[in-house]
Amino acid sequence: MLSFIDGKTDHYWKRLRRIDRSGFMPRAANLSPLVLEGRHPGGQLSTTTLVENYPGFPEGIDGPQLVLNMHKQAEKFGARFSYAEATDFDASNRHIRIKADDEWLDTEALIIASGASARYLGLENEQKLVGHGLTSCATCDGAFYKNVPVCVVGGGDSAAEESLFLTRFASKVYLIHRRDKMRASKIMQDRVFANKKIEPLWDTVVTEYIPDEKGEMRAVRLRNVKTNEERELAVASVFVAIGHDPNTKAFRRKLDMDSDGYLITKNLAESRHPGVFVAGDVADRVYKQAVTGSRLRLRGGHGRREIPERTGIRCLIARRAIVAFSCHSERSRGISNFSLQRPASNQRCFDFAQGDKNVKICDLTQFYSPLSGGVKRYLHEKIAYISNGSSDDAHVLIVPGSKTEVTTNARSRVYSIRSPLVSRSSRYRALLNLRAIEEILERERPDLIESSDPYQIGWKAIAAGRALRVPVVGFYHSHFPEAYLRGGTKFLGKRGTQRAMKLTRAYVRKLYNRFQATLVPSETLSDLLSEWGVRNVRPVRLGVNTGIFKPVPDDGAATRGSLGVCREQTLLLYAGRLAREKTQKHCSEHSEVLQQRGQNKFHLLVIGDGPQRNKVQKLQRRIGNVSWISYCADSCDLARYYRAANLFVHPSVQETFGLVALESQACGTPVVGIRGSYMDRIICHDQKSWAQKNSPDALADAIEDFSAKKLAALGRLPAGATERLYSWPRVFEELFCIYREVRANYRRF
Repeated sequence: MLSFIDGKTDHYWKRLRRIDRSGFMPRAANLSPLVLEGRHPGGQLSTTTLVENYPGFPEGIDGPQLVLNMHKQAEKFGARFSYAEATDFDASNRHIRIKADDEWLDTEALIIASGASARYLGLENEQKLVGHGLTSCATCDGAFYKNVPVCVVGGGDSAAEESLFLTRFASKVYLIHRRDKMRASKIMQDRVFANKKIEPLWDTVVTEYIPDEKGEMRAVRLRNVKTNEERELAVASVFVAIGHDPNTKAFRRKLDMDSDGYLITKNLAESRHPGVFVAGDVADRVYKQAVTGSRLRLRGGHGRREIPERTGIRCLIARRAIVAFSCHSERSRGISNFSLQRPASNQRCFDFAQGDKNVKICDLTQFYSPLSGGVKRYLHEKIAYISNGSSDDAHVLIVPGSKTEVTTNARSRVYSIRSPLVSRSSRYRALLNLRAIEEILERERPDLIESSDPYQIGWKAIAAGRALRVPVVGFYHSHFPEAYLRGGTKFLGKRGTQRAMKLTRAYVRKLYNRFQATLVPSETLSDLLSEWGVRNVRPVRLGVNTGIFKPVPDDGAATRGSLGVCREQTLLLYAGRLAREKTQKHCSEHSEVLQQRGQNKFHLLVIGDGPQRNKVQKLQRRIGNVSWISYCADSCDLARYYRAANLFVHPSVQETFGLVALESQACGTPVVGIRGSYMDRIICHDQKSWAQKNSPDALADAIEDFSAKKLAALGRLPAGATERLYSWPRVFEELFCIYREVRANYRRF
């Protein structure tokens, strides 16, 4: 077998800029490669806004798009993709051995392309401030620092590129460099010096990070290396661009390295150990370009053909961090969660081998309304993606309904099982007929089951997966422990609530650790579940139909007229379920606060229904400047209301799905809300004016501050960013890669 490792997965590793062609060449040689991507597919290239120097793209190409193109090309030639982490390496005998997710595995050959990780300054509090104003990726985090001063540390091409990118958002960019001139290329220097937003600070180093009382970056302390003069510089964020360290920890003292840890090669791609090849940044300390990385990988791809051809062993390739895989394992049990398992038979090592690229997915959801809801939107967008896709994937959806029936089209079937209503207004029903679910799954025989609920359906899905010997994943649509227990504090008391939360955490661990993967639409919430002990968390992105939710046509005036909103009034929009767990009461109460302040310039439009509808009806009677639409099932109509609004009000700190916030931004309407939601990171514009406290008064203050801005101009940038990053096709491409990886890694014992 041939295996290939590319990239180290640690907390700071975000920026492996190189790309990999190793998956193409072995497949062209009929070697059936396996590509292991790590937990951060795409690496640094996926965070690069524009790649201008890769051959074949005269106008340049977005880094994420180039990654997707290469991923598709590798899949076309039969490459398969998966994840895991390599922590140790042993080449003391004929078989090369890699420790992957706590299990030793054997392979006949290996390509190491583990890349390099961003280097930081090593100052006090550095680890605590990463993600709180300290970062090494302007493309990832630049949009969070709009209209505030930031600084970039470094003097090379990377520092120049980061500085230029940040000028799109920041009010001022300080470029801090320890020398009196830059080391960047001439063209990059010219661009930096021509930009009036960038101010170089020569002969200067950062000696201290200064956080505020909330632990966010407030300033840095600087020292002039020539005069030793020190001063404090107020910045909201520090972007470090001072180079990279090679990810070679697993190979230290086992392969030849130079003093800085870069692997030493001969003939461009060969290590001193037979069967071990090296490619990319892990050995390239000079060029560090995508195109040169491809060249080295291409050579490695040719070189490793010799071993499989001599031995008759088919090859596996692992890309980016993580592992060499083999049919031989030291232990009797398989690798848990994301590692590939030992073969069920001698015919092939992986169930997801030759040509097994198409997947039948079955979605189960216990609570469902045909009228609206984020879960409904997600499920039907998935059906549309499969129906319109070029692959032969198939989809089965099982939901509660008014009667038992099945609707079929070319690639999908929707089973509706007669279920009782739990809300007459919203038409939500609860699926309780578990026997019917079992019969449908037996008939359909899906390749993968996805459960959307943490109740009976979740347990039933797990049991069905065992019986059918197929993997089951859970989608954590709602952070239900916090949403429901917070409201019960006044009944349970502080100690009772703490006890209930402890029991709920134990329940979450017990349930979600039985899934092969837990999909979570928030990185912050993913970290929280990991802290709770959920071992298989996979952050995923949300999506939006950018063909419908977009800033055009300009029909806002007509829509506002139909609502009776004056031209001078600021139209506020809330869309979502009217429920206590959504903190919808803030959406009503802030309107009363604004009215008491004499702010008649605001008009609130509420779209949605639920148990709290009476509060909206009472608000309509009291202050008048309120419109209520119980449901808007037509997405085109909903997009029209988004475009008509000046501000979308996001009143809940307990929101985990946040589709409405994305849809609003896609239509060019900015979002205002309360800081602390798990969805904060999907807001693509400045949040400095958002409410810091979870109260109606604080939300009213934030609305007043935001309304004083040029909202139309503020909404243009997030509209473009949402289209690029969150379109459903892009989101589902990533999600289906996870499905295939889970399918490939699964084995039921």
